[in-house]
Amino acid sequence: MTHIIDFVRQTQDHSDGQTEADRDFAAGKLIQRDFGLSPPWWGNVIRSLRARYQIIFENVDIVADKALISRSIGYNERMREHITAEVGEDVVGTAHQRAEDEWKRQTHA
Repeated sequence: MTHIIDFVRQTQDHSDGQTEADRDFAAGKLIQRDFGLSPPWWGNVIRSLRARYQIIFENVDIVADKALISRSIGYNERMREHITAEVGEDVVGTAHQRAEDEWKRQTHA
């Protein structure tokens, strides 16, 4: 079964998003595009990554815009590669997991 992300990765919009991420990274910007419904711990992730690594989260309005979704996914995937190479680890994924674990500990205690 083909997953929707496999389809998205084949679009020109996805490629365009990767190009935008390359351009922003070359300009010294570390950005992730935030879209969709965020989990309750997401604010902690955003604050932590901004404070520690100067990673900025941009809110993207993706209501019924498939092109913007594809561009944003391509952008985030490429920028995450750049951030991981720059910092030496997947700090976005790690921060997300830590915040989720902490939220679960606090809400289920």
